[in-house]
Amino acid sequence: MLLLGAGVALFWVGVTAWRTGPMTWVVASLAVVHLLQKVRGIIAPKDKALPRSLWRELLAQMRDAGAQARNAPPVQRLEELTRLPEYRDKQIRQRAQLRRLAPFLVLAGIGLLALGVHQSRLLMRLQSSGMRAPGTVTSLISSRSSNGGVTYYPRVSYTDGQGRKVDFKDSTGTNPPMYHVGEAVIVLYLPGETGRAAIDRGLWNWLPSAILYVLGGAVFAGGLAGLRSRSAEVPLAAQS
Repeated sequence: MLLLGAGVALFWVGVTAWRTGPMTWVVASLAVVHLLQKVRGIIAPKDKALPRSLWRELLAQMRDAGAQARNAPPVQRLEELTRLPEYRDKQIRQRAQLRRLAPFLVLAGIGLLALGVHQSRLLMRLQSSGMRAPGTVTSLISSRSSNGGVTYYPRVSYTDGQGRKVDFKDSTGTNPPMYHVGEAVIVLYLPGETGRAAIDRGLWNWLPSAILYVLGGAVFAGGLAGLRSRSAEVPLAAQS
């Protein structure tokens, strides 16, 4: 390998340093072919090469494998699979489960949409009739969900227009925390209603309402589709 590396280096120096003509490239090409043959002899010596009989056996096995692949049964299409009894039974079970859950999905979707409307109305009141005041994050309140996740809600302290100090817990929680203790924020609050306050995040204030609208609409649409399938579905067994 050292000799091969030295030969390649000399070849490169000769090509870049010397004036080359057509005959030079012919000689260099022959030298490269000779070197490649030497390398092939080092990697796969002739005494260790596969005999011709073994090559013929391998080729015969490859031909047999190709013939078996051509004679294999064709892959079933999706339309054919849907006609199978087990597939139709699975569809019937899934639709029955959806029909049972449909009323609860509709109610859950209506609840999420109503919560989004309530959140939007409160935010509109804060922006139209509220006042702004500087506030400070005094602590982070952690809330653990049923699946073990932790959400952090900032507790904010501010002074209203009448000089009263007010503390409130912001309704938007995140993980990791969006704020740190001691951070200065701007508070939107309704005069005379100490519980109606929120951190002013600009357009981001509408994000919780948008999430509620999207989730509520998706859940409501799923429940409505289940109710429609209950009234309009013809049993698959009757069609067969």
